[in-house]
Amino acid sequence: MNMAKAWDKISSSYQKRYAIGTLQMHWGPLCPSEKKLKLLGCVKGKRILEVGSGAGQNSIMLARNGAIVTALDISKNQINYGKLLAKKEKVSVNFIQGDFENINTYFADTYFDIAFSAYALQYCKTITSMQSTFKQINNILCTNGQFIFSLDHPLRTHGYWNKQNNFIFDNYFDSTLKKWDYSFPETKISAKMQGTFYTISEIINTLIDSGFFIEKILEPKPVKKDPNTRFGVNSRYGFNNKRDPFTYEHLSRTPGTLIIKARKNNTKLS
Repeated sequence: MNMAKAWDKISSSYQKRYAIGTLQMHWGPLCPSEKKLKLLGCVKGKRILEVGSGAGQNSIMLARNGAIVTALDISKNQINYGKLLAKKEKVSVNFIQGDFENINTYFADTYFDIAFSAYALQYCKTITSMQSTFKQINNILCTNGQFIFSLDHPLRTHGYWNKQNNFIFDNYFDSTLKKWDYSFPETKISAKMQGTFYTISEIINTLIDSGFFIEKILEPKPVKKDPNTRFGVNSRYGFNNKRDPFTYEHLSRTPGTLIIKARKNNTKLS
């Protein structure tokens, strides 16, 4: 399954449905703003890499605030959309098309001050490939470099909402590769996707084993409205549909996003 082609296919539909803006950091559906979470700190003059950037709306926001930003994504169409958006907003972002599981092939060691990722690393196919990706990110970070990333919360991804609006928790320990249709009925477009949903301990221990120490773990309660995106409003079910798993009502009962802030451990790995 070619993930680059899949994202190329749905890129336009994805951007149209969710309308992710550049007013603030997008950490996840109905997540609090970076102004409240304060995960990145002052970014002016910092060399920052966005891993799995999509169209790079986060990167554009950071560039506007004085950061030196590189956005890496597997999809050519997502990257092209981002380049047009950055040009429109008159900011400089270095967009690179590439696979984050081979991140060392694109960047020099110890170059970046900060690496971050929003809802992308669940596309690591195995826990081994996640560890490899984490280690490569460690390599390209400078001394005491920060790594902050968000993922679908493992509790939510291992369950589903039924028609009676009850959350059915399934097999938490199922870390097999999943395949699904990412569908956009409004544009009659869909693509085959694949990814893996891990347990919290698997993610944390893999991060530690990859040379990081953890500073903070967040499971943010949702905000009622996000002026920066249309998550929780638009979905494959239509506009403001109760079946949307990212509604405020659902995310108030079941955590939607896991955020981890880590720092490079400068003790050499064996």
